[in-house]
Amino acid sequence: MRGHGHDSTQCGVAARCRPRVALLCGALLGLAGALRERPSIATKPPKTAKPERWIRTAATVRVAAPTEQCYAAYSDLTRMPEWCPLLSKVTFDEETRSSEWRMGYKGVSVGWTAQNLEEAPPALLRWESRAGAHNFGAASFADAGDGCDVEVAITYRIPRAIADIVEGPRAQRFIRSLLKRTLDAFAVGMEKERAGD
Repeated sequence: MRGHGHDSTQCGVAARCRPRVALLCGALLGLAGALRERPSIATKPPKTAKPERWIRTAATVRVAAPTEQCYAAYSDLTRMPEWCPLLSKVTFDEETRSSEWRMGYKGVSVGWTAQNLEEAPPALLRWESRAGAHNFGAASFADAGDGCDVEVAITYRIPRAIADIVEGPRAQRFIRSLLKRTLDAFAVGMEKERAGD
């Protein structure tokens, strides 16, 4: 932690960066890769990246719905705003398998484009951003008997100036809680859809 002499500066930076921290969480909804044998997620930054400038966040949820249903819904990227209210719009190009993401928070908005790198229904989807907010990640879907275990991980790059803030416990709790709330909302939606069948 920094000494008290840096408190005013750090607080000022933190105030300016909180919206951006929230916006970076949109990458948590980007779907992506897992191991072949068991779709648990293993991701790492590109070799050219500085590891200390990348942060990985992951969460899981048990969904009382079939794996096929969960994969079909989650891989329909245009539905992502249903699970995360920070996302305003997601478009998907069926031919190129690329997507455009927009999200906003208190009047601030960011966007990025992403590419599906691997699609293996109903087990995994792997993705990486191509422009805008730098991030990559994965989602895996594993049969759990009467339901499906969904695991999502996102690794995102942060600016050097706010690295200490974003890596701090408060920011990390916020980011993890946003991912978990997103997955919880997804689970509720899938269970309602199943009940309506």
